[in-house]
Amino acid sequence: MHHQPRRPGTIRRLAALAVVSLALVACQGQGNDGGQPASATTTSLERYTVTGRFFIEGSAPDDFEEVEAARGAGVTCVGAGGYDDIEPGLEVTVRDEGDAVIGDGQLTGGFVVSQGCVFDFKVPNLPRSNFYKVKVGNRGEQNYSYDEMKAAGWSLNLSLG
Repeated sequence: MHHQPRRPGTIRRLAALAVVSLALVACQGQGNDGGQPASATTTSLERYTVTGRFFIEGSAPDDFEEVEAARGAGVTCVGAGGYDDIEPGLEVTVRDEGDAVIGDGQLTGGFVVSQGCVFDFKVPNLPRSNFYKVKVGNRGEQNYSYDEMKAAGWSLNLSLG
């Protein structure tokens, strides 16, 4: 058997390539702003979760009504009067700059707070987009740039009333 002599530096280049490969594998497990794994070669796989609160400002019972929660957990609330469509389960939709739906979630909760009623929402697995259009039910859209969403920590406070 005849072995080719190795050229000087080949082992160093192979060792450096192995270190770079391991670093890339390690980076794939690191999170980005949305808490999802980052891609070593492309940003198109970035995913984000937007969370938020939707507040009905007003006075009970004109704008919201208090209802007894299930299992005696206390007082909760739902929209009333002109806001009677606002209740747990109402859809929250996120669209991109091309107006395509890129995520949806729903209102949860309905908790009485001073001056109103507040609901939580969560829309997971949003792809990166230049702009995001967030809509609760049929209540109009709020528009945010990617930079605004990032600066807000992917957390929104929306209100009605």
